[in-house]
Amino acid sequence: MSPVVHADPAAPPRKRYAELDALRGVAAGVVVLFHAWMIVPWPGGSTRSLLESGAPLADLELWFRLSPLRLVTAGQAMVGLFFALSGLVLALPWVRGRPPAYAPFLVKRFCRLYLPFAAALLVAAALATATAGPAIPGLSRWFGEAWASPVTVGLLRDHLLMRGTVEAMCLDSVMWSLVHEARYSLVFPLLVVLALARPRLAILGSLALFVFVSAAPVFGWVTRELAGPGNAWGWATLADTARHAPYFVGGILLASRLEDFAGRLARLRWQVRALAWAGAGMALLTHPGPEGELAWLAGSLVLIALVVSSPRLRGALEATPWRWLGRVSYSLYLVHVPVLLAVVHAGWGHLPLWALLVVGIALALVCAHWLQRWVEHPCERLGRHLAGRIALRAAVREGRSALPQ
Repeated sequence: MSPVVHADPAAPPRKRYAELDALRGVAAGVVVLFHAWMIVPWPGGSTRSLLESGAPLADLELWFRLSPLRLVTAGQAMVGLFFALSGLVLALPWVRGRPPAYAPFLVKRFCRLYLPFAAALLVAAALATATAGPAIPGLSRWFGEAWASPVTVGLLRDHLLMRGTVEAMCLDSVMWSLVHEARYSLVFPLLVVLALARPRLAILGSLALFVFVSAAPVFGWVTRELAGPGNAWGWATLADTARHAPYFVGGILLASRLEDFAGRLARLRWQVRALAWAGAGMALLTHPGPEGELAWLAGSLVLIALVVSSPRLRGALEATPWRWLGRVSYSLYLVHVPVLLAVVHAGWGHLPLWALLVVGIALALVCAHWLQRWVEHPCERLGRHLAGRIALRAAVREGRSALPQ
């Protein structure tokens, strides 16, 4: 029997949760594997049809569906985990009583999110221009539609403006989640104040918004008629942004009670903790759909609390490989799809698909390392510097206004 770990109630809250950075890295790795999986022309269909079809790759697809390999297909759930982690980490200054001013917060988020995204997008445009050609028969529909549009100045402009329409995300499809992250950054200070002051209202309001927008007559009409292929009304994609409010609210509220929840989980018997791990895993492997997204949210929050509550797991996640993966996770998220697409386009006919995917994943890790070192990290430093200068100027102005006239 494993020993029961008791959290020290007198221990001060930690300033940084390094294990959550590593968890983000693991989730980014799953997303990379998911997009590699998406390139393969799987037969699809029901489990029974796969058993009876005898089609190429049918047996392998069954392994992915019915074994722990199914984790590879959980890319969308991992993005939900990203959203919950963002809400949690961004809320910590408010939870600790040191909320940043709006302007410094926004500047740091702009430098942290947008500048690396813009750099990665230019890389994606260059790779698409250099390698994309006629459609490759025998690969997935997702792969065939990825770089179908020629790279133009207008296309780049729409991507950089984060319009959020289908056409304005074709160069690097993962940017759909960055569109939502950027929009929530604009309102996050208001959202976190509301959630911490009125948690029940925030929970019920975000869930009601999710249910309303997720209803087929509402969201289906918006996505098909206003923001689908061939349309360019980016404001319609705000409905899609609104659907993700529960993730950010859930992350904020978990941040406010994280040490308490982690301590309670640490004091549970190992059998109960094992059930919690199993439940979180099953929730994250739920199929897409409105119910599935709510399951992803619950699984993400439980998983985060479980990771923080386990000293042994924290120690494992703070080991060098996982720390490195966590450090480059954002850059890896940004570059892996363009790199995979470019490698398959350039190498098709020279290597088998499985070899191209292995090369693409390895090259994506290398590119992520350099993007993090030469773009992402300097942008973070720039954001902190600019935010500090803005805060200093505001303090000087306040000091002057406080002087007797």
